[in-house]
Amino acid sequence: MTSTSKHSYPRYLPSIPYPTPHTPQTALHTVDVWLPHDPSSTPAKEDSLWVINIHGGAWRDPAETASTFQTTINGLLDEEQHASILPRIAGFASISYRLSPYPTHPTDPSSPTDPARNIQHPGHVHDVEAGLRYLQVRYGFGERYLLVGHSCGATLGWQVLLSTTTTTSTSTAVMAAGAVQHPGNDEGARDAHEGSLPAPTPVKAEEEEQAVLLPPLGMIGVAGIYDIPGLLAAHASTPVYAEIIAGAFGTLETDALHAASPIVHAARGGGAARVALVVHSTADELVEEGQATGFVEALRGAGWTDVGRPQASGAARRGAAGPAAGGGGGGGGGGGRGGGNMVELIWEDNKSHKDLWACKGGMSRLVRRAVELLMTPTSTSS
Repeated sequence: MTSTSKHSYPRYLPSIPYPTPHTPQTALHTVDVWLPHDPSSTPAKEDSLWVINIHGGAWRDPAETASTFQTTINGLLDEEQHASILPRIAGFASISYRLSPYPTHPTDPSSPTDPARNIQHPGHVHDVEAGLRYLQVRYGFGERYLLVGHSCGATLGWQVLLSTTTTTSTSTAVMAAGAVQHPGNDEGARDAHEGSLPAPTPVKAEEEEQAVLLPPLGMIGVAGIYDIPGLLAAHASTPVYAEIIAGAFGTLETDALHAASPIVHAARGGGAARVALVVHSTADELVEEGQATGFVEALRGAGWTDVGRPQASGAARRGAAGPAAGGGGGGGGGGGRGGGNMVELIWEDNKSHKDLWACKGGMSRLVRRAVELLMTPTSTSS
């Protein structure tokens, strides 16, 4: 098929507003979209994936933004070892969401009158869901996406995954329409289709609101927080943790924080999700290793199947010499695929909490690992 696109690729479309029917629109209700290649050259939708990021920042840091995903995308586009999966990736996106108050931020303190920076749980989750719903409706990928989240972004991703429908969407026709028109709001995304795809069928905003949010096929949680009371207990001597959690959740009451913790809801299963990578660094100075190990144990208890090479615990690995094993992050080898949901715990060595996310090669390798697992036919034996 010969493309008639007037655009060059890869193509970056920043700060596209997504609709918020029940919440006043703010500057943080946006998504960034990267199209790695002309949409007309992308494989059929049933063979392609979107990779969608949820940034971290302790639910409140304005310096952590959707654009930080650019480092991972650059790694995937620039490094030859990832070439095998790129034709299967139809697009990348990164979702911005409203933040909790941070009046003591050193350079950009929040104002009590700013609607974009004064929310509490579950407002962050609702925004991520709205951003995902918008992307699903516009680009029509349904459940064929991989969520990636760092720190509280991993928390948000799992909160969405464990609360979304596990049934077939009744809004398939809405999603397949390919676009929703929001006059004056979405010139960048509309322009992305111009010249390379048939004109999108208009979909009313209220249909988008009613669209069923489909859960992802996979989730990568990096330095995630899955047990919020556990985080507070592990850092009881550091007051800023209680400050962060109280600001984000409006309470320090244990039952309420348990109810918001992904680890408590692991028994619900992962819906359509087939692959979960739980990634942690042995040198993470902000989030304790028990967040990763405890969550993986909860998923195993809920019936998720281990994949990848067996690994020592983070504590044991700290005493080992040699380069980071990186779990199964090399993609390929290391254990068989079982049926149903698959989880892999991956230890990274000698990276701080933020460096684990900022490492170009490390994050792109993790995305490749997850995509390769999703591309591998399911076997009946492990």
